[in-house]
Amino acid sequence: MEQGKMVFGYIALALVIALPVLGTTIYPNDDCTTRGSTNYNATSVFGLLVKGPSDFGWIEFDLADVAATEATLSIYQAWSPVHNAWEIVVKGAEFEFDETTFTGTSVSNWTRIGTIPGVQDKATYSLDITDFYNDHLGKTVTFQLGRDVQPSGDGPIFEDREGTLTGDGSLYGPKLNVNSMTIRGDFEPDGDVDFRDLLSFFDFWLDVNCGEPNQWCFGRDLNNSGTVNFPDFAVLAANWFYGVPELPGLASNPCPQNEAIDVSTRIDLAWVAGQGAVSHDVYFGTSYPPPFQRNQTSTTFDPGILDPGTTYHWRIDEVNPAGTTQGRPWSFTTQASDYNYEIVFPGAAWQFKEPAELGLDGTKLDEFVNRVGGVGCIVRQGYIVKTWGSQNSKGDWASAAKPVISTMLFFAVQEGLLTSVNERIEDWDWDLLPKDTTMEFYHLANMTSGYARGEAPGAAWAYNDYAISLYAKTLFDRVYQTSADSAATDPNRLGALNFQDGSIFSSRSGYGLYTSPRDFARIGWLWCNKGYWNGRQLLPRSFFDDYMKVHVPASLPRTTVAGSDYLGVGTYGGGSDQTQYGPGIYGFNWWLNPNRSNWPDVPEDAVQANGHWGREVLTVISSLSLVVACRGNSGSFEPGNPDSTMNQNLKLLVEACPPFPVGSIMVDPCNPARMVYHATY
Repeated sequence: MEQGKMVFGYIALALVIALPVLGTTIYPNDDCTTRGSTNYNATSVFGLLVKGPSDFGWIEFDLADVAATEATLSIYQAWSPVHNAWEIVVKGAEFEFDETTFTGTSVSNWTRIGTIPGVQDKATYSLDITDFYNDHLGKTVTFQLGRDVQPSGDGPIFEDREGTLTGDGSLYGPKLNVNSMTIRGDFEPDGDVDFRDLLSFFDFWLDVNCGEPNQWCFGRDLNNSGTVNFPDFAVLAANWFYGVPELPGLASNPCPQNEAIDVSTRIDLAWVAGQGAVSHDVYFGTSYPPPFQRNQTSTTFDPGILDPGTTYHWRIDEVNPAGTTQGRPWSFTTQASDYNYEIVFPGAAWQFKEPAELGLDGTKLDEFVNRVGGVGCIVRQGYIVKTWGSQNSKGDWASAAKPVISTMLFFAVQEGLLTSVNERIEDWDWDLLPKDTTMEFYHLANMTSGYARGEAPGAAWAYNDYAISLYAKTLFDRVYQTSADSAATDPNRLGALNFQDGSIFSSRSGYGLYTSPRDFARIGWLWCNKGYWNGRQLLPRSFFDDYMKVHVPASLPRTTVAGSDYLGVGTYGGGSDQTQYGPGIYGFNWWLNPNRSNWPDVPEDAVQANGHWGREVLTVISSLSLVVACRGNSGSFEPGNPDSTMNQNLKLLVEACPPFPVGSIMVDPCNPARMVYHATY
């Protein structure tokens, strides 16, 4: 009888207070940084670094077995200075590791959970992981912190569970913040407290082993006392068939950062949603307080082209059924320049613009087309501005395919299939002559291998199609162990470019590029943007900085000693010594223009993939944001001759395209799927 009175007393008390849910915090079991196969935490704690393509932070958690209404991963950026805003990519998988011995994983089924934009300042950054959490209830999972795009300068280092950088891992270390019910006692959760919740509650009745390690008996110990007992039952009874939702949390992590200056006039706005927010009221304008724009569910907002040298104010109010939480006021000031150059990427098809829309001289483009003939297209800023002939007409691009083979070499290095471009060919089961044993992929990519000639690797220049055949067969047959087309069109390689016209490698026994002008132009656009494609850095920018330049010294002599195809690889199409041209203007199968020594009337950053000395040509001029793909007659290849027809044809393109003012093309820090022009002064 006395016990019954006690129960009713607890119920009465609970009916008065009827408190809403208090969230659960889950702390990691292990965390570490790996750089390649090196564990930076193996000898001492380090923090969680994100920088290069093989630098990752790893965090392991044990998840509760109760569904969450909301779960967020929180990480604290503790390093200074971080020179630019980073977008952190978070992936997850059911996986366990030991932070002292972990060197990477072969697990392939990682889920891309989402991204955290604008990471730069010392601050806590959060990501909603609710769906991933509920898909892995009761499991041990690991989160991987990485990036698609690598801005310049130092990358972020997030605090680890040991508190390496701040001295307080419990406060600043990684954690999961989990709400498992909208009201206390809603264990399912489904918005109310009913008989199913009561049955779930009594599964833990009088359990005295509750505590933080198992999240207070997975939320059943409602007052966090260590035991599921009558006070907990009183709270559950108080909320019987009743639910009180909470107001949403504040929006955070604005991009651009608050009070930022010199912001692009084409930038998008982005933020991290407040906890429990269902939608967002966007306020934006030049006045303060800013006017209301619209309510939306996404966490990015395109304000259109902004005025230069102007201060803008904005605010995000978070909304859910319980009401609205007013956001903090934010502001930024745009750059003084009025240049508004936007860089776009094709989806399933290219976007088109008239030449005049991008400031181009259509008459000169027409004259260029009349001169070269055949079939082709011209791309400026990611838009097709001129086409001629059938755009889906596929054909063989002859030697213009060679830089594409080198691009696949870069993917092999990035993926760890090769240690570097300097890996030796004999390591791939070729029985080389003694003079050739030092031959590297580097030599094959730069026509200095000496294969089928008499000189040793690196000793002489020879434009050599037997060496190219050895290059392609080693790379695709032995490194990738698949066909050239299967390797290239993998969705994590060139397949990410979404080719419109199907396969790209099928001629020349499967090693030749056989595609349409508009699809070859996609590869050129990837080169033009140094490996960046629509929100993803498919290849590190450093590969293009390091390799898309002259690697054959002007002083290197031309081959003079004949040899033989003793491996029987055959020719890619021509002989083993086809031209004197190359030293001083060639690197990784690209023809280059240092100091305008190749094409005198063309910017020196011009690069070309050239087949049959002008019949199949892809030209890229990054400083003009220009790509031209043509199968026709692009002119005579006569390096250094200003009167050559190729130089004169390219000169027409240059005259048709107004140059960008001094500045740089950069990834929009608030919308990585877009690039913008940023002026410098």
